[in-house]
Amino acid sequence: SFISIVLFLVIDFFLGKKIHNFFVVDSPAIKHEVFYQNLKPNYRKEHTFIGNYLLCTDKNGFKSSCDTKKITKRFDVAFIGDSFTEGVGLTYKESFVGLFAERYNNLEIVNLGVHRYAPTIYFKKLEYFFNQGYRFDRIIIFIDVGDIYEENFYEIVDQKVIKNNYPSILFN
Repeated sequence: SFISIVLFLVIDFFLGKKIHNFFVVDSPAIKHEVFYQNLKPNYRKEHTFIGNYLLCTDKNGFKSSCDTKKITKRFDVAFIGDSFTEGVGLTYKESFVGLFAERYNNLEIVNLGVHRYAPTIYFKKLEYFFNQGYRFDRIIIFIDVGDIYEENFYEIVDQKVIKNNYPSILFN
């Protein structure tokens, strides 16, 4: 048993990152300097999540229709939330934001949702884009039961969202 544990730790220490990178290729998420993470800008790639789907983003890293070429800083309706709002596993047009945009095609709709988001990130992301000159007539925030848990991983330090390694709910 001892030899097995030592062997496992040695392999994990020296090869863990390489093994991880072999299986996790080209994640659409990137680190953001203010609100922790976002989707890659101008991204278009086939992904697998209970089936294949095409993920497309605009110049800001907002999930969008793959044929969207609009460049605007003013939106009628903005949706923000986590994986449900992003529509993980679905194309933009299949997500509820895409269905809403199709139904109300006279409005400028934007999907600000990204998986693993929490209310702290919603706040800082919206603040960031307001400071960049973006305007939203209506903002619809989708808070779900998972946000209660996810919120424990994030805090704001020096006006930036950072991720804690350990959720505070375990230690309070």
